[in-house]
Amino acid sequence: MAIQAIAATMRAQEADATNLEVLLTLRVSHTNELEQAAALKYLYGWLRNHPKYGMLATADLSNSLYYADMSRLFNDAAQMSLEDDDVHIVFGVPYNLWREYDKAIASFQKVWNLKPHDYSLWNKLGATQANSVQSANAIMAYHKILLRSSMMYPDLQALD
Repeated sequence: MAIQAIAATMRAQEADATNLEVLLTLRVSHTNELEQAAALKYLYGWLRNHPKYGMLATADLSNSLYYADMSRLFNDAAQMSLEDDDVHIVFGVPYNLWREYDKAIASFQKVWNLKPHDYSLWNKLGATQANSVQSANAIMAYHKILLRSSMMYPDLQALD
């Protein structure tokens, strides 16, 4: 199923190679499939096509996407706009690829004040904590999702 989803999203990218949402979806899909090179390619594409950060992504980097290069680029982007939650969320996922879980957790925690009700953020945090052997913290993150969703959608409680 994941391969079909990636193929469908790649067709969307062929239709619009600069669509930031499609590039992020492909990055997440390839991250989930543990395809680091492909995930970094789409991460770089997101940065290169972003109206605010595109000037950071020079053409010479497109053929040599290494951890140090991507880390520097996203740190530069984060410094340009400290309040831009997208940079921290987008960059938190590759830290998982590189197994730098503490940095991924720190990236997601920076966003908490900006997007406290973003359930996908809490899910990313929980998954990162689970990967980093912080099971108790992961359970708390997932529990927070359930609590907040039950407050926003009280009809779900009737399904118990």
